[in-house]
Amino acid sequence: SQLTTHLQIPKLTPHLGKWLSYNPTQAVLEQIRLEHELKEYLATHNVLLTVAGNIGLGKTATTRILSHGLNIPGIYELDAEKDTITDDLLSKFLGNKPKYCFDLQRHLLKKRLALRAQSAKQNTSCVEDRTPEEDPAIFHRFFHQLGYLTDLQLDQLETESMRCYQQTRKSQLMIVLQGKPELARERIIQRGRPEELAAWTLESELKPLAKLYHSFPTIVKNYGLHHGPILVFDVDRIDITHRAHQGFMYEQILNALK
Repeated sequence: SQLTTHLQIPKLTPHLGKWLSYNPTQAVLEQIRLEHELKEYLATHNVLLTVAGNIGLGKTATTRILSHGLNIPGIYELDAEKDTITDDLLSKFLGNKPKYCFDLQRHLLKKRLALRAQSAKQNTSCVEDRTPEEDPAIFHRFFHQLGYLTDLQLDQLETESMRCYQQTRKSQLMIVLQGKPELARERIIQRGRPEELAAWTLESELKPLAKLYHSFPTIVKNYGLHHGPILVFDVDRIDITHRAHQGFMYEQILNALK
């Protein structure tokens, strides 16, 4: 992989490389070896991995696989086992975004930071489903453009975020999932949450959000909540449920941490 620095943030853009030449048995054995090595590293180093990405691109699936495979706790925005929306305010927002936008963003700020504070008390490595920086860097900006947030509300959310982030546990490695918005929409349809089907359309939401996520890795440092490398995975090419691709991801995480 190629290591570059952009705005003083190490950013890794990985390519499958040697994994394409492995036969199935070689790929599985190498994946097992790397999983064991990464599991040992995380058991002896207190690391917070955080996963970012557009709606529908597989943040929760990636978090669950890393949590179970590496034997570390997962921090989830939704019910990870049922994969359902249990947050009443979030459900209301998906049905009426302009009305509930500001209240939801304040609610999510407190919720995400409470989950991260809870992870800090465990004093162990964890993996987080959605990083808090996505709210101000992506969603607050997007909702302001749509008129769901006023200038005053946007400033208030930005101020509250920056103040809260100063006292919060920092992440040491960020995984950003990037992919075509068409794939995101396809997966939203496949998972079939009724609240999301009409709320996250391809043209109005997913395509504009994909553009914001493209620049997201370059502005993360502005929020002071992430200290460490950023791995960007193209989910149009990389499938976390595939053993060889999973081994490739483990390899990239190990290289970045070490």
